[in-house]
Amino acid sequence: MLAKPPALAWTLAVVFLLTAIASGPARAQSGFDVQSTKESTDAARRRLDRADAALLRRVRDIPAVSPNTDSPARDIAKLVTGWRTYTTHECAVVGDLTGGTPIWQGIYAMICEERRYKRRTRTVIAAAACLSRALKAEQPDVTQCVAMLFPAGDGQEGFPA
Repeated sequence: MLAKPPALAWTLAVVFLLTAIASGPARAQSGFDVQSTKESTDAARRRLDRADAALLRRVRDIPAVSPNTDSPARDIAKLVTGWRTYTTHECAVVGDLTGGTPIWQGIYAMICEERRYKRRTRTVIAAAACLSRALKAEQPDVTQCVAMLFPAGDGQEGFPA
């Protein structure tokens, strides 16, 4: 005998709730572990924080291009924070466009951020090493080093040919 629709609905709701509780609050429907995804994204963010700090220490040593200009250190610091802001919003859009549930969208955004942070960390470390070498020269040319930090293309956008 079939249960009445309200009783069947309640039974299904209880089964669904128990299944959700049994699978744990940190599990998404995709099988990704939200907590470990968050932890790995946070670890990538901390590595980038350290790389950015090392870069900014080197950037302070960049001399002014001419006597009437400031060192580009302040603008490079803005570039670093601007990249973070852009990436956070970019990855949020990537998550939104998955069309999944909010949990999946959040996981996908975190995965996006983690990948971007790892790639950016490698770039920032390379730029800092380049700056260290360039600043040892008698007449340092840091253009190529700073250009590595630009997010698009070959890093030469905006530089005169």
